[in-house]
Amino acid sequence: MFNSFIISLFSSRKTWCEKIFFGLFFLIFSAVFPQENLPDSLIQLGYKELGNRSYDLNMRNRLLNKSRVGSDSVDVSVYSRAFLQKAKNEHDTLQMANAYYQLITLATINNQLAQTDQYADSIILLTSHKPSFEYPGRAHLRKGGNLHRKGAHEKALSQYLIAHKYGTESQNFDLLLHVNSELGGLKFHMGKVREARHAYRQQLNILKQHKSTEERPFLMKAFNVSKNTTNSKKKRAYSYLRIFYGLAETFLKSSEPDSAQVYINKGINLLSKNLETAVDSLYQTEFRLFSAIAKYQKKQYQNALDELSNTALFYGKLSMPWANHRLFLIDYYRGNIFREQADESKAFSYFKKADSLYNKGNVMATEIREVQVYFIAYHKKRGNIKKQLQYINKLLYLDSISNKNYQALDKTLVKEYDTPALLAEKESIIHQLKKKSTVFSVLVYGLGCLSVLALSVCRILKRQK
Repeated sequence: MFNSFIISLFSSRKTWCEKIFFGLFFLIFSAVFPQENLPDSLIQLGYKELGNRSYDLNMRNRLLNKSRVGSDSVDVSVYSRAFLQKAKNEHDTLQMANAYYQLITLATINNQLAQTDQYADSIILLTSHKPSFEYPGRAHLRKGGNLHRKGAHEKALSQYLIAHKYGTESQNFDLLLHVNSELGGLKFHMGKVREARHAYRQQLNILKQHKSTEERPFLMKAFNVSKNTTNSKKKRAYSYLRIFYGLAETFLKSSEPDSAQVYINKGINLLSKNLETAVDSLYQTEFRLFSAIAKYQKKQYQNALDELSNTALFYGKLSMPWANHRLFLIDYYRGNIFREQADESKAFSYFKKADSLYNKGNVMATEIREVQVYFIAYHKKRGNIKKQLQYINKLLYLDSISNKNYQALDKTLVKEYDTPALLAEKESIIHQLKKKSTVFSVLVYGLGCLSVLALSVCRILKRQK
């Protein structure tokens, strides 16, 4: 395979620089992704045929996290891997980049973040010397998203800014809109709620004033899906949905449920006009979750519980990693409702579930701090100082992460327990534990002495007898 590639490469009409670049790229790719045997019948298919098959299976199963579907257990990724091999054989840079992006999508569905980074790096290596309309900007955007989810916000920001640079240079409006949306989300998670809201409103104004020239969503382009299979209005609707989602989230964060409900309703109304795909169902459930939170903030507790239960059924069926975050929020708000209804048993149970979901990973939520504060108060009330110490240590750890990763931590989150107070309480608890330990040691020692003394007295009395 390697020999045939080299022969075909040097017999092509590419410049010597391009030939050397492709040769080096092929060597690096071969080391990272070993060659595999794929049926010639697949590689001989056209890009559109391979892309359509992969896209169809990918979209049908992306929310169910199934890598194998159908009665014959066809591997979904085989079409994208054949797509990649075909592009390599033909030295088609753009189609190679498209193939890698297809593989990124499939790896994301299967929660293989390390692989998505490898594929993104391959796109960057392949296209940075000669940027196209979409690449390497899309790859930098994807890397930024992965870093954002890991909590590496500074590194994520760096990748987003690189993607923004490429989008500006190529005048790729849709890429820029996506980058700005991610930047708004990043600001939100850094505690800059007002700045995030401003960014989303700016996007909304731009979207209203600008008509996209793109006939297909980028993902469909990457899979080479035919133009007539999409709806340009639908693609534009997703841009609006992302912005409505972001704005609703910022208003909920600042406890403005009525303002949040405005954008929740906008999102639900937009979806009701054309609810037909798995992605639509996901967006609908996201807005329903936000609606439940808004009802909680308005103290409509029973309505909130009913809606939280319905959304939990949806997210509970997903194996996507981010589903844990939604389930965390659901249990967190259930815990809060029962706490405010003075049902301590149920409140403790749901906060415990939320804490367990956080510990599993894939959850990035500032609400976890309030959960720890609840546990500290709960165990303090019951005099369990060992448990108090356990959750104080966890809270201090969470604060250290927040101070490191977030430029601005919402002040309301640290009102009840700030770091100096926590450290003071920790020292007090340790002192109590030491005091108890000392008292216990004295008691043991005293009992020991009394026992020895009693035995000695008994022996003396026996001898006198």
